[in-house]
Amino acid sequence: MNKEVHFHKENYQIEIDKLQSEINNYKECKNALEKITGSTELKTIEYIEQFICALSGFPSVQKSAELLNLETEYNFLKDNLQNVKSEQSEISQKELKAIKEKHTTRLTDELEIQFKILETIAKEYTKLSYYGYINCIRNTDYSVYSVDVNSLHTTSQLIGR
Repeated sequence: MNKEVHFHKENYQIEIDKLQSEINNYKECKNALEKITGSTELKTIEYIEQFICALSGFPSVQKSAELLNLETEYNFLKDNLQNVKSEQSEISQKELKAIKEKHTTRLTDELEIQFKILETIAKEYTKLSYYGYINCIRNTDYSVYSVDVNSLHTTSQLIGR
């Protein structure tokens, strides 16, 4: 896996929060369904309305829900059941990893190769006895580098003073 450049934590957290909200909505819908129908199986709002009316024997769903003391659950389902996107009750580690990867910027394969070369060069730079010697490297042509001997000598004399 290529080197991570940036992790977009805010976007990751927004997606996780949205997913957690969907899970919480699913759980609350299941609880309301269980209280009304005795089952946690997801049903359509039309089925629930028919079920409530059948329990009370009245044609008005809202009045039937009030009579059966199920008004809170019915209103919750009426407002939220259509928003249930999945039947999962928790976020798996696999999903978390996939979401994290989605919000992570990584080096391309080509840049990964360049990074390794630059990392090797940086390790070699640390071996120099004086950091200023780095300035003695010249780019004489596109991608042709050399050491400027005069600059090296001048830098050495400046250090000696």
